[in-house]
Amino acid sequence: MICGYIAKSKKQYQGLVINRSAQKELKKELSYSMGYSPFIYNTNYGLYFFLEKSNCKNHFEIFLEKKLKLYAEIPHQLYRCYKDNNFFYNEVVFVLTDEKSSPLAWKNFISSFLGQLDPFNGDTKSVHSLFKLFVNIIKEVGDDTQLIYLKQKMNNLRARVNINDFLET
Repeated sequence: MICGYIAKSKKQYQGLVINRSAQKELKKELSYSMGYSPFIYNTNYGLYFFLEKSNCKNHFEIFLEKKLKLYAEIPHQLYRCYKDNNFFYNEVVFVLTDEKSSPLAWKNFISSFLGQLDPFNGDTKSVHSLFKLFVNIIKEVGDDTQLIYLKQKMNNLRARVNINDFLET
């Protein structure tokens, strides 16, 4: 999966483009139309759409914009980013190194990503590679505080997963 599109607020850091329940509905609709489960990452920095490259086409963009008009809570702009292989990398680097934002901003960004990326839904290979990419960016660019925070969040997520739930039939 690649970061194919992003919907950003027309004003910087205005809030979520769509609320969480609308995000779930949009994901259901996109999953139905595409035949697989895309990853939609919803944060104050934007609404990121991770898709298979084959879905990054004009007709899909038109479909996506129509859906966003139904769900969007704030004025936004939809951008194509599928041609830039480093787009998401650069976005994460910006969040981690932005001196204008508080530590709460990057903490929220990391927490939201880990919380919204569901490793048990969709193509686990794609989800795993996206997760690895995110962790590797933080390891490469993040400072010690950000790395410690990432490890704490991952440990919290691991603690919530009960292996016995997967063994029951």
